[in-house]
Amino acid sequence: MKKNILIGILFLLMGSAYAQEPILSERVKTFYQLREQMTKAWSGKHELGADCQHAVANFGQLHQRLLQEYSDLYEPEKHYLNYADLLAECGRLQEAVTQYDNAFYHKSMTAEEFGYKYRREYFATDTLLYQQKMREYREKEYCLYTYAEIEVRKALNAILAMDQMAIKITDQPYGGQTVEILHFKDSIVKAELEALAQKYPEIPHILSLDFTANFVLGRHLYSADPQYWLDNEEPRCRANLLVGKDDPKSYAYTYDQCIIRATGGLSFYGEGDNGGLNANPDTALVNKRRANIGLPPLEEKKKENTIFIVY
Repeated sequence: MKKNILIGILFLLMGSAYAQEPILSERVKTFYQLREQMTKAWSGKHELGADCQHAVANFGQLHQRLLQEYSDLYEPEKHYLNYADLLAECGRLQEAVTQYDNAFYHKSMTAEEFGYKYRREYFATDTLLYQQKMREYREKEYCLYTYAEIEVRKALNAILAMDQMAIKITDQPYGGQTVEILHFKDSIVKAELEALAQKYPEIPHILSLDFTANFVLGRHLYSADPQYWLDNEEPRCRANLLVGKDDPKSYAYTYDQCIIRATGGLSFYGEGDNGGLNANPDTALVNKRRANIGLPPLEEKKKENTIFIVY
């Protein structure tokens, strides 16, 4: 009797642990696949040449399909800027401005980001149009954000500047003392972000206010302290993944990197294995986990440049 109870408890624990794995519905998987196709249409624009207009049409068609069939999952504001850049690079400036407006007024692009050099170059044939939009964005920007959001953005820019200065000072990304300096820098970043979160509790995810800060500071922080991501960010990312608001490939890669660096365990999804040292020999299990989040089997996996900054 006691043995049966013990076995039952073990199965319950195993079920509970397995329930923590994200398992996506087929509809959400299809949504991610379509969104990935749209991203590829944008990301390949620099190699398109004469096929530039075809890429715009492809992106636009996928954009409309997602709006029509997946309106409950699709967040078009996250893609307006990509669409605008694609249109602008293809010389369709008036259409691009419509999408830049969408990006700006949905707070997925700032006036500073519109002013990046490569975006100025898109408007080389119509600098007056560019200057007009730049003035408008600068004038309207402070009406879009709350005082707290403005202050957090300023603080994130200051932290990001410190982060980049520390990297430039060390000048070399590897080496004993250099690693200690960078880890010390990341401990300051972590403390500053935690202080901001406590000061502005009304902002649930402060890094989300700035794409660059979220990408750079987040990757540096999770590289230096992977357990921090597992404890604080992974539950949120997993919940978002289930409802179409994350990216399966990015989630799997970050999960693998953090679980390996924090615990020395085996690769969970086969997206990162520490140069083969932490590869999981049970490929059937890994493929099952990959299928659960819509990734292809290991034997069909394509090598891509997924970025996870490590020191």
